[in-house]
Amino acid sequence: MVAGVPATAQVISTDFEDGTTDGWTGFAGAQVAVSTTQANTGTYSLLTTGRSQPYQGPSIDLTQTLTPGQPYLFKVAVRLSDNTPGSDAVQMTMRSTVNGSQSYSAVAGATVTNTGWVILQGAFTPAASGLSQLLLYIEDDTNANAEYYVDTFSVSASNGGCSNPPDNSGFSSDFEDGTAQGWVSRGGGSPVVLTPTQAAARGGAWSLLVTGRTATWNGPTHDITGKMCNGSQYWLEVWVKMAPGQPTTSMNMSLQLTDQFGNPSYPGVTNASVSSSGWVR
Repeated sequence: MVAGVPATAQVISTDFEDGTTDGWTGFAGAQVAVSTTQANTGTYSLLTTGRSQPYQGPSIDLTQTLTPGQPYLFKVAVRLSDNTPGSDAVQMTMRSTVNGSQSYSAVAGATVTNTGWVILQGAFTPAASGLSQLLLYIEDDTNANAEYYVDTFSVSASNGGCSNPPDNSGFSSDFEDGTAQGWVSRGGGSPVVLTPTQAAARGGAWSLLVTGRTATWNGPTHDITGKMCNGSQYWLEVWVKMAPGQPTTSMNMSLQLTDQFGNPSYPGVTNASVSSSGWVR
């Protein structure tokens, strides 16, 4: 089963192309200024100088921009200045004030040099209640005196394809209409064939026959984006039987999850030993 790339909508972006700091200020005494010496895109970027502590850096107040409880995706380009040799660990950090208490969350981090731009990207969800301030800042944890540029900053809202409130109606297939009911082959170029059939059925008259597999991960798949959402629990089950003449095998049900940056992962859900002698849940 596949859960696709989360749907996003950009809520803020800054590229400094108007020659201003676009609402960015120096955090904890750092100095920020628009510069034309380096730019990730266009002509301008934001240069941070005057640092003497690792946590000092450029900051932007997002209190009035972000919605409590809403997941967001953050992205920014960073590059060390020519005055800062070597490679530094640079981090995007969110300071949240909730019920009067401050906390700090790492949003994203990467190793940055002065030879090219590096993209920091990560996710953060503001507290759902008691939130009074959100301040994002970018710090160099390696060199307290480092000078660095930032550019092309953006924040996008992510809902993972889910509605609000989530659609928890579930999903089911029984193939009783004689079709594959949205199931498609996961084959990577091999001729995996999905055929609705009446040759075997656990309930009703129909099932889905899978043939033409050439790799262990080949098989039927269904896109369930928007049907499984954060904060909810789900029960997944399927009945499986090997075709006549096929040996007993270990059968797996897995998910393909794609995160907000397009990176896939493949967590297993369950597995069982399946033969041709009877249906197994």
